[in-house]
Amino acid sequence: MLIWFAKYLLFVCYFPQMTQGPIARYDALSSQLFEARPFNSDNLVSGVILMLWGYFKKLVIADRASLLVKGVVDSQQAYGSVLTISAFVFYCIQLYCDFSGGIDIIRGSSACFGINLAQNFRRPFFAVSLTDFWRRWHITLGSWMRDYVFYPLSLSKPFVKLGKLMRSTFKGKAGKILPVSVVTFIVYFLIGIWHGGSPKYIVFGIWNGGIITVSLLLEPLFQKAKKTLKINDRSLPCRIFAITRTNVLVFFGRYITRSATVSAALGFLAASFSGFDLNTFTNGAFLEFGLSVADYIIILLGVLLMLSAEYISEFKDKELVSIVCKKPLAIYFCTLILGIIVLVFGVFRADYISSEFIYKQF
Repeated sequence: MLIWFAKYLLFVCYFPQMTQGPIARYDALSSQLFEARPFNSDNLVSGVILMLWGYFKKLVIADRASLLVKGVVDSQQAYGSVLTISAFVFYCIQLYCDFSGGIDIIRGSSACFGINLAQNFRRPFFAVSLTDFWRRWHITLGSWMRDYVFYPLSLSKPFVKLGKLMRSTFKGKAGKILPVSVVTFIVYFLIGIWHGGSPKYIVFGIWNGGIITVSLLLEPLFQKAKKTLKINDRSLPCRIFAITRTNVLVFFGRYITRSATVSAALGFLAASFSGFDLNTFTNGAFLEFGLSVADYIIILLGVLLMLSAEYISEFKDKELVSIVCKKPLAIYFCTLILGIIVLVFGVFRADYISSEFIYKQF
């Protein structure tokens, strides 16, 4: 009995995954924690590279982007549309680089000891729908919700009865889709509450659940329209449109989570569509938040590098580390370059102040 209790303590107290994820299942992680693991240089190399990649996203990109976000969103001053939109674009960048960077550090440190934690992100900015986006974002939370909320609700007696009632009331595909849509809405509503108990997180859950539910209900009409217009879903223009549409929907959802209240989010939305002035880019307004021109260039280049790496991974269906670790020269080059970038443009940069990981508050 004592040995089982000790194993349970080891699982729940395993430091890397306890900080902010990924959410691990006992059956998937226990064998890795309890079995003897000889030293493996390949695990150490891949772990270090993944950690450096995570530190790059966190220290070089996210912490820089946070200065503009805090300066605009947390300020009592009203800003025009250019600065407001830019602040929430930077928040999208900050949130992803902060959270995924933290997960990379956690997975990398675990990999050094031969422990393989579950992947928690799969290039969400390349998602073609809001449903696809949340399948790629915080994957372990999504799978937990699917197994412990979606399926139990779908198979519960009340929802089975509801499904039969809807199928008898609404003929065809609508009757089949409605029960799934109701459960889907509940899941996303609960995900909103999981982020926090304030009204803004409830609205955030309703925002995502509502859009996904409506898209499920309208899917037959969309498919019919595509067939009539002979639109190929797999064509490049269609994919670009779908990716752009998805990121715009996600972008507006970030107004809700980053603002202090729902009313503040509405105020920022209103500001985003009023007082548009291109002179904001040249009159020095962007330099009032502790960021220099060089900092903005570093953020831009960092995001381009990150998206380029994810673009390659998206179409090769492989993680960055597995691509880099194929050749010894690539390993040494990437380790050296990433290490220098993290130290020079992250840890040792002038006036550097580190910020806590965003997801620690959820």
